[in-house]
Amino acid sequence: MITAAGKHKNASLELQIAIAPEMKRGEMNPMTEAPQTYSLRRGGVRFKRTGEASDRLVARIAELYGAKVSPHAMDSDIHFTAYAFRGDPEKIASHEVLFELYHDDPANQVPQCELLLDVNLPAGEIRIREKNQDFRQCVVRILGRSE
Repeated sequence: MITAAGKHKNASLELQIAIAPEMKRGEMNPMTEAPQTYSLRRGGVRFKRTGEASDRLVARIAELYGAKVSPHAMDSDIHFTAYAFRGDPEKIASHEVLFELYHDDPANQVPQCELLLDVNLPAGEIRIREKNQDFRQCVVRILGRSE
């Protein structure tokens, strides 16, 4: 379990990230130096709400993405299928690991949202990045609750 926290205009932003401990790196393709899709071992990654700081984080993401709907709060427990795209999850405490996260969203024209999660614990950095701008509305929809 990792707690990622930061500030925006003196307001705390935060979420918890749970990474399945059994996740292991797949074999690498020697030509592309990327994981071979068929050999990747999947695992789960979950984003968990910690309170109002998580709600502010999702609201800020929605603002940055120009979302059509602003979420009222972060969903309490969001499950992703994850692949360790770069790095070894077994060595996450001492090495950077880049995960590709996938979330099925039936409301999206493309039924799957994708994000990148870059975890660099030795540097004290966690980055959530978009893989494709086309997923922005979908990402806001799966992270937040509008009711």
